[in-house]
Amino acid sequence: MLYGNGIAGHTGVSKGQKAFLRVDPSAGVAVAVLTNSTNAEPLAHEIFSATLGEIGPLPFPPAERRPVEDWMCGTYRTTLYDTTLSTEGSRAFLTYRPRNGKPGRRVEVTRLGDDTIITTEPAHQVLSLVRSDEGGRADFLHNGAAAWRIA
Repeated sequence: MLYGNGIAGHTGVSKGQKAFLRVDPSAGVAVAVLTNSTNAEPLAHEIFSATLGEIGPLPFPPAERRPVEDWMCGTYRTTLYDTTLSTEGSRAFLTYRPRNGKPGRRVEVTRLGDDTIITTEPAHQVLSLVRSDEGGRADFLHNGAAAWRIA
């Protein structure tokens, strides 16, 4: 992924861990942040700002909630979770159901960009909706790991 100021990088997530890599080719600097938390964006942002300079603010939900559209909604699967993006009136929610039968959780989200949503609870997590099928629905929900649409 390309970030501002010529920074390139990648973010990945797995079973309670999140890893961040940012590279500034012009300065010859690479920074990796490895965490045992899936909510580590504020820590990574602080480290990247201190080592790579100003990289912009952390994503934050818009003051006015933006509607999640039907093409985004559905159930997406990874090896660990089935995640359902759904709407209730003007509100939208992600419901995480662990595939091992343990209790899940539900978080409110709002539209951030054309193909992104963001959780409304801190630490705000941005998820992207990627590609579309023949019906115009998103194929993948992505937050460092790609979850493919199953319904």
